[in-house]
Amino acid sequence: MTTRHASEDSEKFRQERYMSSPEMQRGLLANCVAARVQVLTDPLHRKLVWWLQKVSWQPGGLEQLAAELIQRWPERFATVTMQRLGIGAGRIYSAEEVTQAQGSLRGKTTGWAGAYNLRRAFPLRGEVYEPLESPWAREDDEDRRKWSKCRSDKARTLRKSRAYPKTYPASDFAEYCLEEARKELAKFLFEKLCLDPEVRMDESPLWYFPGLVGSLAELHDLHAEAAASAPVTEIGAKIAETMGYALAERGLVVIDGLARTGKTFAVKAWCQQNPGQARYVQVPSSNDDMSFFRALAEALGIGTSHAYKALELRGRIETVLHTGDLLLVLDEGHYLWPQRNMRKAVPHRINWMLTQLVNMGVPVAVVTTPQFTKSQEALVRGGGWSSEQLVGRIIHYEQLPSLLGEDDLQAVARHWLPGADNDAVATLTAYAQSSEKYLQGIEALARRSRFLANKANRSEPTFQDVVCALKESVVPSDNAIAAALTGARSKPRKKAAVSPATEAVQSPCRASARIVQPSRESTFKAPARDAGASVLTAQPT
Repeated sequence: MTTRHASEDSEKFRQERYMSSPEMQRGLLANCVAARVQVLTDPLHRKLVWWLQKVSWQPGGLEQLAAELIQRWPERFATVTMQRLGIGAGRIYSAEEVTQAQGSLRGKTTGWAGAYNLRRAFPLRGEVYEPLESPWAREDDEDRRKWSKCRSDKARTLRKSRAYPKTYPASDFAEYCLEEARKELAKFLFEKLCLDPEVRMDESPLWYFPGLVGSLAELHDLHAEAAASAPVTEIGAKIAETMGYALAERGLVVIDGLARTGKTFAVKAWCQQNPGQARYVQVPSSNDDMSFFRALAEALGIGTSHAYKALELRGRIETVLHTGDLLLVLDEGHYLWPQRNMRKAVPHRINWMLTQLVNMGVPVAVVTTPQFTKSQEALVRGGGWSSEQLVGRIIHYEQLPSLLGEDDLQAVARHWLPGADNDAVATLTAYAQSSEKYLQGIEALARRSRFLANKANRSEPTFQDVVCALKESVVPSDNAIAAALTGARSKPRKKAAVSPATEAVQSPCRASARIVQPSRESTFKAPARDAGASVLTAQPT
């Protein structure tokens, strides 16, 4: 578009004029990376490239990743010769070692001028360096001038060389490599390692960082360990095993479980632990193909310009997924079925998934609720669609438990409130067991408790914050939702004086008291903080 390249003196301003700027290039396009991956035979190298592609779309991108490599392992940024000679603290290179070390360095420029300038970077006493090759054959006036100047300055350089040092600290050479890495590493990862088919990953692609591939693999594992800090419940363990099976066997699995049991949380956690092997997609609730393929394209890292048609996006998506390296995780899988007119509808999304993905060996995991099979049955009854097309391609159907054990609930509670004591954890757990929200009830109560703690200028919520959040916000909110869903009409507001008993209950909450009574409509019951305290229960007045 001409508007994207408008000149500064253009009479009419266009907002799109900056869209082609390098700063707007967010991440690596998955379809381009897929072509690069095709020439790699090592599964580890393929996984690392896909991981870098995903990182490039995150805030900070590969620039932040390169900075993390430099900050975490600065001692690894040295040539093979420097590592052999040693780069420890206090290490001093002799004249012979300086010659060897600077022979392993690479210049910032190319040609004879670059070699000349590089050797001048670490000059030794009494030595005079000249260009390593003559430019006479080039018939270039500029090169002739530089060559003549170098020869005429030889006598002056000889005098200056008497002031050069006889030795150099190894730290000077290490800093030279680090300076090169700060300027070039992120660019190399983006433009060369993930795109250029001529870059060999089984060798040392960077002279100043010979252990690049091994360090990337180590950093990938560190990121995976950090993502695994969340608690793994029984449901999470079953999800991880099932998706690992789908990835290993390149087949279709369906994970079915009730809502609010932590399915999505566990699925996202597993995808974050395997960023080079999985992509998470939340299937949109719309009924059109464009929104579906756009969601897939955004998750994979494919250009999603509004100028693209659904057919173009679909082709790029298939190009990426047909490599077989990525597990496609489709959450909210019941939206894969048509959302209206089931009598005449055709499940286009299901048919595409079966024919263009599953039949091509693409691993797919569908995460859904029992609504998935209900929609399937409705379509079979109303539209005559044959279920055998789907059932025959499912290599595993995982039915998740409907409830979690006490230990799992407590682990989730401690995840949301790491500094909570045992009484607060018991309250969160008991509320989850009695609430329709289940695990989301723990999250809601923990968030409200942190809000109250922040208002009181406390860094961590206390047991009193949890109780007050339960009494003043969470339980009344649940009751209001229940009343709205059952069609109950709100009673007219009455003004009444606050009784001494009510004041006695409410004031401790505002002052962070130890115990309060929840509203009478709630069925919540939780253990008391100690033997002398009253029990959190819901008793009708």
